[in-house]
Amino acid sequence: MIIEKYFIRSKHSIINIENTQVKSLKKKDISKTAIRAYNGKSIGIGSAIGNCDEAKLTAEARKALKKNIPYAFPPSSNRTESFVHLPQIIKEDDFVNEAQDIVSELRKSRPDFIFSHEMCMIESEARISNNAGLDLSYKNRYFELGLLIKEKKSSNIMDAFVDFHGKTYDKKETLKEIDRVCSAFNKKMKLEKKGRQPVVFLSEDGLIYSKLISELDGMKIGTKSSLFTGLIGKKAFGENFSFIQSCDPYTDFTCFFDAEGSVNNGYQCPLIENGVILRPYTDKKTAAEYKFQQTASAVGEFDAVPRSGFPGGRLKNTVKSIKELLGGKKAVLVYIASGGDFTPDGDFSSPVQLAFYFDGKDFLGRLPQIQVKSNIYDMFGKSFLGASEDKLSPISPCSFVAMEMDVSEI
Repeated sequence: MIIEKYFIRSKHSIINIENTQVKSLKKKDISKTAIRAYNGKSIGIGSAIGNCDEAKLTAEARKALKKNIPYAFPPSSNRTESFVHLPQIIKEDDFVNEAQDIVSELRKSRPDFIFSHEMCMIESEARISNNAGLDLSYKNRYFELGLLIKEKKSSNIMDAFVDFHGKTYDKKETLKEIDRVCSAFNKKMKLEKKGRQPVVFLSEDGLIYSKLISELDGMKIGTKSSLFTGLIGKKAFGENFSFIQSCDPYTDFTCFFDAEGSVNNGYQCPLIENGVILRPYTDKKTAAEYKFQQTASAVGEFDAVPRSGFPGGRLKNTVKSIKELLGGKKAVLVYIASGGDFTPDGDFSSPVQLAFYFDGKDFLGRLPQIQVKSNIYDMFGKSFLGASEDKLSPISPCSFVAMEMDVSEI
C-alpha cells in the first residue's frame, strides 16, 4: 500500500488601503495536510487544517479506502526535487512604512484620484512525499500591490487599476507606473479609426485565453464535446502562435508539480506549437481513459481526489519588444475589459471599459468605451501579430500580446 502526504501552506501579510490611506495590517498563516492511501484500485484520504496528528490521518485514509473511491493509477514515485526561493523583497519591519510612503506620495502627486485595495507579501509552500520514493517540495515568496484607482469626480466604483507582483519591489518604479496610468486616463482621445486594427492585450489578461483553456480540456476532447475535436495534430492557428502549459517556479511563481506529484520536463508542456494543436491537458485519469499524453495538469483541494484542471499557461514570445512588434503603428491597448466572452463556435466579443492609445512605449491617452470583436481562429491565426518579451514595467510580470481585431465605439 502506498501512503502519501500532501502538505500546503500559505502565509500572507496584507495591508489594507482605503481612500489613499493605510487602514490595517492583517497576517494569515494557514497550513493544510492530507494523507492519501492507495491500494491499486481506490484512494482514501484523511485531512486536517492546522496542526495535526499524522498517524491519525493515516488511519483515517486507510479506513476511507472502504468507500471504494476509484483511483487505479500508479502514484508518482522515485523523484526527489526541491525549489526554495525566499528573497527578502521588503523587510518585515519596513513593510507598513513602505505602504505608508506609497500612499503619502500618491496623496501629493495624484490628488485628483483615490487609491484603494491592498499590498501583500505572500509565501507559498507545498510538499508531496510517499513511501514509493517521491519527495517534492516547493517554497516561494513574492510581492503583490493592487490598487483600484477612482477619479475623485467620478461616480464609478473604479476607473482604472494597477497591479504589480513578483520578486522585486521598487518604490520609484511603482509610482512612475501609477502616474503613467493616471496621466493617460486624464488625456481623453477620440477613436481615430473604426474596424480592423492592431489591438494589444496584457499577457496576464485571462479573457483572451479562456476559450483555449476551455477547449483544450482533455475530458472535453476525449468526449468529442470540444471545439477542437478532430484537430489534434492539425494546424489550426498561425505559424507564430504557440501556447504552453507552464509551471516554471522561476518565472510563473507557481508550484512545479501538480496535485498528483507529476512534473513536466522543464516544468512546461506545449499544447499548441507553431499553430498545430499537439495535445490537450490531462491528469492521470483523463490520460488513461482517452489514451492521451499525461501533462501534469491535476488540480483540486488538498482533501479532494485530484482532477483535471489547468494550472497555468503562457504564449511563446515571438519578438523582444512590443514596439518592434507594432512597427511604428499606433495600437489600442485593452486595459480593463469585463463582460466579454466566446460563443460555442469561437466568436469573441467584449466591451472594453478602459483602453489607451499605445505606441509600444507610452500610453498616449484614454479612448472612449469600445467593443472588440474577432474569432478564436482569427485572433490566433492570420490576425495574430505576436507576443513580446518586454514587460509593462520593470516591476510587472505582464508582457504584451498583439492581434488585429474589429474595433467600434459603444
